Amino acid sequence: MSVSKLRFVWLLFFVFSAASCGEENSSDNEAKLPPREPFFLTDQAGWRAMTKEEDPFADEGLYQDCIEGGFKVETTILEVETDICPYVTLTQPTKQDILPGDEIDFSFWHLVLVSESSASAHVVIRLGDFFEFERTITIPSSEMIYPVRWKATEKIPSGTTIYFHLHNHGFNSYRLSEIEVTPASSN
Repeated sequence: MSVSKLRFVWLLFFVFSAASCGEENSSDNEAKLPPREPFFLTDQAGWRAMTKEEDPFADEGLYQDCIEGGFKVETTILEVETDICPYVTLTQPTKQDILPGDEIDFSFWHLVLVSESSASAHVVIRLGDFFEFERTITIPSSEMIYPVRWKATEKIPSGTTIYFHLHNHGFNSYRLSEIEVTPASSN
């Protein structure tokens, strides 16, 4: 084989080897993306009370304006005091996308519930049209914690509206923890 043919064969070998190495490297880079870290879906200080016109629960006929001080954040816990705010729907947009397989965890709880007569409380935590936690709680009642874990089955985009609705009779205290998302890659 002549020197020029030999050079041509080596050139072809080098070109095809380099091209296939580049393909391997690009797929290796895609496979080595860092895993997503757990995150909080909302900002506890970002909750705001909805007006009657925008409140999706106002048709229950119990709407009342929630006066200042009816809900607040203590450290990382959202607190609602029903002696000040017997009816409220709080809302905010979510901060990040939720992907299929991600797990959403939060806890809702109340202290001892009292009322002058038998009554009930209605609690809803809704994530757009994707998820809803709902409870009707008999009053009087002892303190209770409701841990919630839900696995997303579809993508939920950042900015999806989340609602925390509560109405109750009596002077009672309710709490909502931060809502944490554990990505599927971390489960």
